[in-house]
Amino acid sequence: MVEVKKMPKILVVSGESFSRPLMEYALKMAQRLDFEIISLNVNEEILSLSGTEREQAEGRFYERAKRSAADFAAQGREMNVTVRSVIEINDKKKAIAAMEKQDPAIRYILSEPDPGQGGGGDDRVVNPVFNLVCSR
Repeated sequence: MVEVKKMPKILVVSGESFSRPLMEYALKMAQRLDFEIISLNVNEEILSLSGTEREQAEGRFYERAKRSAADFAAQGREMNVTVRSVIEINDKKKAIAAMEKQDPAIRYILSEPDPGQGGGGDDRVVNPVFNLVCSR
């Protein structure tokens, strides 16, 4: 029996949309490493809402997240990088943990930089990268 190896992946996490710098960074990283990308749009603030307010917030979130995920996938196709999307209303840490458990081929996690965080004196943005191979 031939064992089929799963393509290693990068999990890219954001709220309702992905910033250009994060998408570009993730796509270049995936292209260099020959990895696939899983884009995860996750919103935990909606969990605290109820009734009509929650329904409206969910609708807005899913609409914006779908547009952002489609844009990410289109850019991935241009660079020959597979981008699969997941959209969830959940606690961010729980959503990431569930993704890691579901797909052990995830090797790195990228997320949006903290607001106002620069690269140390210049205008570069630092994207947090977590290497899961070292932490498993």
